[in-house]
Amino acid sequence: MSLIAKGTGEKFETPPCGLQPAICANVYDLGYQKGLEGKIQHKCALLWELAEKKQDGERFMVTKLYTLSLNEKANLRKDLTSWRTRDFTDAELEGFDLENIIGKTCQLNLVATQRNGSTYVNVDSVLPAAKGLPPMVVIAGRDFCPEWVKKMAASALPPPQAPIGSEAPQHAEGESFTDDIPF
Repeated sequence: MSLIAKGTGEKFETPPCGLQPAICANVYDLGYQKGLEGKIQHKCALLWELAEKKQDGERFMVTKLYTLSLNEKANLRKDLTSWRTRDFTDAELEGFDLENIIGKTCQLNLVATQRNGSTYVNVDSVLPAAKGLPPMVVIAGRDFCPEWVKKMAASALPPPQAPIGSEAPQHAEGESFTDDIPF
């Protein structure tokens, strides 16, 4: 018996490419997933609403999948550092609560790629909000969750065994800042 997958023929309205004003609408814990080379890694996804609206009047939404890590090579750290316009302090690296970024504005550089005859628009980079842009408010409620996120979280794997003698990192309480760092 053959198992044949086919395109659904559905067409989705793609968001505009280039720099787009956006607001972080939610952060999702996807649990442990297979990452590069089959390595089991803790994953998360960030959801942004764009200021730009679709033909139906709803805001475009985009997501980006990350390994839940602030390692210096991690994409999450790179994007958050770019967004904040500064690197993390040693104290912040002990544990940064991603809930702090929900409701924070930014600019997303969106880039189109072609794959299998379809166009996909991906978040290439996250930048600070441009000065003078009108404030944004999250429209989707905190309970909004894309179907692919629900499926991925439901398929999470058990956490890998930690080596004997290692301790889980301690998460520091979120610090408040009085400067112009957005979070």
